[in-house]
Amino acid sequence: MSAVPAARLVPVGRWVAMPSVAAALLGWWLVGDVSERGGEDQLFQVSLAQDHSGLLGLLGVVLAAIVAIELRTRHGEWFRDRAATVALAAVGGVLVGAGLNVVTAKVNGANIGGALVLYVGPFVVVPLLALAVARATRQ
Repeated sequence: MSAVPAARLVPVGRWVAMPSVAAALLGWWLVGDVSERGGEDQLFQVSLAQDHSGLLGLLGVVLAAIVAIELRTRHGEWFRDRAATVALAAVGGVLVGAGLNVVTAKVNGANIGGALVLYVGPFVVVPLLALAVARATRQ
């Protein structure tokens, strides 16, 4: 298998990584804490994200604005191709951010929703991001 040239990886960073990270941060911030009242059990804890969710949400807004401004400067068929790639990456990112809130929620007893996200999430998110990467490298 031959290596992918670095020039072909730049669009992946710009049109897949940045939108998906921005959407994940925004998804995390917008969904917010979904813990049960008085819940003490967690599947795992992400202290940095939980302690600084406002700053992470702001970072998501900044990254999304950068992507939107760059998309806004383009027109025509090129824009439609890139917009579809960005949309796929953003949907995957929102699912990751929202799912992380469910997985890290404090509950009383078992976190069934968190387990469901961990079991089913990869089967939804990985194909979305793989399709976005494939679109970004062929354009």
